[in-house]
Amino acid sequence: LIVIMSSYPQCILEIINARISVFTLIDKNQQFDDILSEVLQDYQERLMVKNPFFMLPGKKEIVAKKDIIMIETYGAHQLKLTTLQQTFLFRSTIKNSMYQLTEFWRVHESFLLNPHFVSVIDFSKNEITLSSGHRAPIGRKYKPFL
Repeated sequence: LIVIMSSYPQCILEIINARISVFTLIDKNQQFDDILSEVLQDYQERLMVKNPFFMLPGKKEIVAKKDIIMIETYGAHQLKLTTLQQTFLFRSTIKNSMYQLTEFWRVHESFLLNPHFVSVIDFSKNEITLSSGHRAPIGRKYKPFL
């Protein structure tokens, strides 16, 4: 993902000619962090619309990405995918699942979270609480990316 932001309207034509699909024209008075957050949120939503389903490896089932709360390691090469309605077990790795779920956050070696369900990030406890009530640890390796 490359994010291009500009306060110069004349740059829009160059951006369109370069076939860049995600861009925003900013007001000089806006805060950079606020703008970047908006752009990344828009990009995540576009990804969900572009490919809205996750195919469970080795199964004949697909799950809507928007319904997935989290995926966690559940034994050797087995994962547990949790939605609001049900739980699925399947053989794969977190790393392989990330290829289909690029908009999800890897917060620990064993956890992949849907950012739309994140309600509290507690850095003092190294823990994330999801709106569903589930909790996930924050790994030291992943903490700088949150």
